[in-house]
Amino acid sequence: MAFPGPVDFISRAGALSVAFLVLSAGALVNPSPAQERFEEWLEEERSEYQTHLNEQDAAFQAFLSDRWNDVEVDRSAAPDVTDKPRKAPRATSAEASKEGSADSPGEKTVRSNTERSDESRPAPAAMEEAPSDASARPPEERASDKAAESAEETSALERELSLSFYDTPVKVPYASALAPTLDGAPRPGRISAFWEEMAAAPYEPLVDAVQEQRDVLDLGDWGYYRYLRHLAGRLYEAEGQTEPEASAELWTWFMLVQSGYDARVAYQEETAHVLLPIDQKLYNKPKVELEGRSYYLATGPERLEGGVRTYEGTHERASERLELEEHAPPALAGEAASRTVSFPHDGQQYEVDVAYNTAVVDYLSDYPTAELSITFEAGMSPTARSSLAEALGPHLEGRPPRDALNFLLRFVQFATAYETDHENFGETRFLFPEESLAAEASDCDDRAPLFAYLVRTFVERDVVGLKWSGTPGHVATAVRSGGGLDPAPDDRTMRVDGDTYILADPTYLRGTLGMQMPFLGGHSPTVIDLDI
Repeated sequence: MAFPGPVDFISRAGALSVAFLVLSAGALVNPSPAQERFEEWLEEERSEYQTHLNEQDAAFQAFLSDRWNDVEVDRSAAPDVTDKPRKAPRATSAEASKEGSADSPGEKTVRSNTERSDESRPAPAAMEEAPSDASARPPEERASDKAAESAEETSALERELSLSFYDTPVKVPYASALAPTLDGAPRPGRISAFWEEMAAAPYEPLVDAVQEQRDVLDLGDWGYYRYLRHLAGRLYEAEGQTEPEASAELWTWFMLVQSGYDARVAYQEETAHVLLPIDQKLYNKPKVELEGRSYYLATGPERLEGGVRTYEGTHERASERLELEEHAPPALAGEAASRTVSFPHDGQQYEVDVAYNTAVVDYLSDYPTAELSITFEAGMSPTARSSLAEALGPHLEGRPPRDALNFLLRFVQFATAYETDHENFGETRFLFPEESLAAEASDCDDRAPLFAYLVRTFVERDVVGLKWSGTPGHVATAVRSGGGLDPAPDDRTMRVDGDTYILADPTYLRGTLGMQMPFLGGHSPTVIDLDI
């Protein structure tokens, strides 16, 4: 159920703004009578549009006062990659064993370029484009500038709030009226009253300010939600509230709705929960089904006893779903941390130093465990990407395609110790590629996305993810043949969209391109759909 309006005022207001810019471009110095009449008309239209917004907020607030239902919470979502090996299998073929054991490397150790002096160190790969002057400035400065610009546009936001979003300082203009308090435990009448107070406050300039900061920080949908939730907690802390959790949840819900998202809110006893509209599958997160669509409980206990109480219906301006993707992680001002990876390849032992952005890793660690395509499609921070280009690029230059891919396989196979998710985290978690650079241990569903990223970025070849569900459970990759890479007679291959792909398993210790773990014999994988 949505709340109808007689006119598409949002589209109309956007068109009016464009018309105003076009007509006024040449008439700001000496406005004509026609220009003055246009500005009077435009002001009337804006007033009418604001009235419409107020009416929609009021209609939604009235709806919230009594149209609530009990709904069941689904806690059954669990990843289908289970029963993974407790130890990483090790290849034993003559080709793989010629490189010696991990404890007995080849006679020669090749150090990474990062050991050289700054003068002799080669420049990062050409793919690292020089940032523009604007983007070269720290994100915290750009975010604060945007907030200041928004604050200058209105005097309604008389205060300024400082917060740290994953080590990135941000300043946000706000008004005390934008921090209403939930009067008691969350209940329909109190939630309706909370909405009414927020709708009466100057929330539009605040929405504009945080949307501009979102652009500066390069936040996707999940990052924007996390940003709003961080801001809510800091806002109520600044206003002196000692137990602001329920109010902060409602505040986040309100701001998501006013940002165009079909977010809902639910409550159980003393606790309020934001319901995030996500079509992709999340694991280990409770969800509810409303009007045939999934909404995940974003905060609070991972497991709830019983159901929750929520409403069915949407605000007229709130129809967007949250898309989970991190093709490029946020522009966070974290510190760079580094570690050394040692691995054998072709009779030699290599040591390379790799770096990552600590703030990006912290941000990704708070990401929900979602479909594997999310981590397979993910990118890395400029810190990690340039570090890998410098550490691996010189070693890949001039190698034939098969040798280059085997070099990357070795790097990923030995980058971390092998531990299953339950040993490492107590539950299933799929690490992002940059998380794997920082991790001490990982398993197959973490190593495969890292290898896929390296292949796409540094070998520039198409790669797909592969998933064996149930028993046995496993995740690996396959690389498209062609362009100098032909399948060998013993290679494990498969056809994907009419092309031949060669299996590449970054968990099979000392396994080379085309080799398959013995326990997977007789089992066929599913290709993980990617959108890159």
